[in-house]
Amino acid sequence: MTDTDSMTAFANRLRKMHKHLAKWARRQGITCYRLYDHDLPDQPAIVDWYQGHVVVWSKRRTRDERDADDHQRVADMLAAVQEVLRPLTVVHKRRQRQQGRQEAGSNPEKGQYRKLDNLPEHKVIVDEYDLHFAINLTQYLDVGLFLDHRPTRRLIRERAAGKTVLNLFAYTGSLSIAARAGGARATTTVDLNRRYLQWYEHNAALNNMPSNPQHTLHRADCLSFIEQAQHHPQRWDMIICDPPTFSNSKSMAKHWSVEDDHAWLLSALARLLTPQGTILFSTNARGFTLNCPAHLQAQDLTAATTDKDFARRPAHACFALTAAARALGV
Repeated sequence: MTDTDSMTAFANRLRKMHKHLAKWARRQGITCYRLYDHDLPDQPAIVDWYQGHVVVWSKRRTRDERDADDHQRVADMLAAVQEVLRPLTVVHKRRQRQQGRQEAGSNPEKGQYRKLDNLPEHKVIVDEYDLHFAINLTQYLDVGLFLDHRPTRRLIRERAAGKTVLNLFAYTGSLSIAARAGGARATTTVDLNRRYLQWYEHNAALNNMPSNPQHTLHRADCLSFIEQAQHHPQRWDMIICDPPTFSNSKSMAKHWSVEDDHAWLLSALARLLTPQGTILFSTNARGFTLNCPAHLQAQDLTAATTDKDFARRPAHACFALTAAARALGV
């Protein structure tokens, strides 16, 4: 297949998916969704639609692809996006060949969530059902709202009524917003990054959720928070945990790997649950296999938390873990 044929196929695929998903999204009350995710092997990219704005994350086709060829392909891809989708804005970002959401050391400004240099701020308010979230299209590698967790937010909202909720590795707090929208009695939102906690506060204000003593936020290393919480009486009915895939945080004796280290993390979280509590654990590590501690029972919610726009390439694995065998009704 020639480069021209390949780009034509990319444009046709984008046109088809946009027509198909736009109808579905309108029926669902969704304004942001994934249009393209490496659908064609020779066009490695992700294309997301954010209420009329488009973000394109591109990768090199091969590690040894010539710069000139790569630059021309990306230019042609962006031109196709503009012609097919007619968006208000097209933002292009470069994603390295890596697995999952990453955090570099104890510095939250690096890794998967790093801030990009020399780009003007472009913030947009987007709607998801009756909730509102602020996103930043330009200044970070990710925009502030993980679209693959839309069904996770929906699930949390359905199950949060009257519960106390702990949200770890909270990022911009969208899962806490979902819990509060579902009637959570109290939420505790924890992240190391000060900007992301401020972002969460902005999201809460957008949804008329004022600050109060029942809904607290903590700037802390989540692993340290978990360790310290073992020595305090507070326990939670629901613990949400979506850790980075990798981290070399100085708070740990060795580098963090979700594949290798999640079992002891889950055991530690189980000690923070109320007797009938639930851990909602998710990861974006490709090919993840859960090593469930013997005293916990796991229910795989990956299919239940994967919407139509991610069905072609599921972006996460998700599990509900409880201390007793009981149906969750999902």
